[in-house]
This record gives sequence, structure tokens and C-alpha cells, in this order.
Amino acid sequence: MQRVLSYAVLVVLALLVLFPFYWMTITSFKNEEQMRSLTSMFWPSPFVGENYEQLVSKTEFVKWYGNSAIVAISSTFVATAVGTIGAYAIARLRFLGRGFMASATLITYLVPPSILFIPLYAQIRNLGLSNSLRGIGVGAQPSFHKELFGLSIPSLFVAGEEDAKFSEIARRMHRTVSESKLCLMAESGHAVHLEQPEFFNRAVLDFLSAVDCPLNTLQTQPGSQPNR
Repeated sequence: MQRVLSYAVLVVLALLVLFPFYWMTITSFKNEEQMRSLTSMFWPSPFVGENYEQLVSKTEFVKWYGNSAIVAISSTFVATAVGTIGAYAIARLRFLGRGFMASATLITYLVPPSILFIPLYAQIRNLGLSNSLRGIGVGAQPSFHKELFGLSIPSLFVAGEEDAKFSEIARRMHRTVSESKLCLMAESGHAVHLEQPEFFNRAVLDFLSAVDCPLNTLQTQPGSQPNR
């Protein structure tokens, strides 16, 4: 009887823990009318997928999710690597201050994480890292696009056609700089000089040998000479 009662209590606790996840899942398959109605409260009728369609098509959810995954995986890897080395040193090595460091580490685990949310957010906000990937990627670099309007020297902009973001940036820079050439390498992504080194070198050398000639738009395909 006691075992049955114990399992019953565990089942009730499990339902209490799992119910919010169940509720969020079924709500995501409801439209606004179903969310306000009591007729299909615990099960969508019918199932609606427009919420996920709008999430993917009208927001940058995929990008946000990717950024979160990158930050979570990289921070977990770094923390695990550093923590493993530190734990080995405290557990196996004998040095001055070993006991104090071990005690301080254990004491920090007694501090509830919720207490640290506000000061941690304040620190992140003061560093300018709130709602941003600045400081852990190329986003930390300032934009000098406005300076291109005054650029009068011959310029060559090279990008891979398969890198849509930097291809568009190269096109915008080419339209901004009057004396410039644009080279979009086919079958290349972000690292053109590594993916197509022969044609990248050819484009650069041809550009350098023709800087005294009138500059036109340049479209380069692998296996062909850049147009002058």
C-alpha cells in the first residue's frame, strides 16, 4: 500500500511538472480564436500550423536560434574544459591555498542563481552586450560604409556567390565607390581565397595590372579570365 501511495504521489508531481510543457505545445497549434475558446482547451481542433509558418517566414527565428545554439555550445565547451582542469588541480595536486579555493568553490554553489540575475544583467547592459552578439563576433567592428563615398582610389571587391550576405555587401560597396570593380566568384562561399585560390589570384593580379584603365563591373566565373 505504501508503495502504491508513493507511486501515486510521484505521478501527480510528474503531471504538475510536465503540464506546462504540454500546454505550451498544444497552444502553439491553435489559432487566436481557439486560444480564447473553451471548447478546445486541452486539445487543438483542428491543428493549425500557421504560428510556426509566421515564426519562420516573418521573423529571424532561425538566426536567433542559431546564435543561441552557438553561444550555448561554445560557452558550455569552454566552461567544461576550464572546469575539468581546475577540478583536477584541486583534487589531485597539493599547493598553498588549495583548501581555501575548494571551500570557496563549494560556497559559491550555495548562492541561489536567481539572486545573480539582476547584477549579471546590469553588468551585461553596462558592457553594451545586452540583446547583441557584439564582443563575440564580427559584429563588434564599427561600420565605415559612409567613408566609402569619399574613396577615390581604384578598388576591387571580391565575394563568393554562395555567400549571399557578403555578396550583397560587396554589391552595395561597388555601387558606392565610383572607381571600383566587383568580382563574384562562382562555386565559392565566404573564404574565396581558400576555395578558389587560382581564380582569386588571377582576379587580383588582373586588377592590379589594369588600374590605369577604365574600371567596369567585373563578374568572374571559375575557368574564365576576369573581364577588364
